[in-house]
Amino acid sequence: ERGRPGLGGGTAWRRREPVRRSPSGAVRAKVSVDQAEAHWPNALDFSPREQDNYINLVMVYNARAQVDSRYYSEAIATARQGLQINPTSPALKAQLAVALFNSGDAQAAVAEAKAAAGMDPAYLDPVYLLGDMYIQMRDYATAIALYEDLLRTHPGEPEAQRRRQNVRTRQTGTRQEHD
Repeated sequence: ERGRPGLGGGTAWRRREPVRRSPSGAVRAKVSVDQAEAHWPNALDFSPREQDNYINLVMVYNARAQVDSRYYSEAIATARQGLQINPTSPALKAQLAVALFNSGDAQAAVAEAKAAAGMDPAYLDPVYLLGDMYIQMRDYATAIALYEDLLRTHPGEPEAQRRRQNVRTRQTGTRQEHD
């Protein structure tokens, strides 16, 4: 079963266009994911309280789910298990949000991304993730407001400026299509 388009498992959700790989690159990527998937459960057995092990395994499952959507349930379960150990991990909450969003539960995903964004004001990845979710849901006004709020707390943040402009352009294009 093919995964549905959505947010990537790691920092891939930041990319605007899908990465194009040569067949040999795709084979190398699959081997890397296979190796990571084999490694991280062992790391959890060895150090079950280490949050990075959960984050990495959830990222692997989110990556796998891009090809086989059954992995989203593994990503969600592993993230929730990790959050029982460290409920204040914004990175783990963000990865849970990716899995929830891509599995079709946008409402829960947005709630997790908002919670992650509120945990550490200096860690902007969950804010950008939240903006990407709003964009995919075509809620451009909310995405723009999010970036404007971010620019009030982080003046001159170039990524927020770029994303806000991209959303405005997309919003304008959508309006013109409907006119």
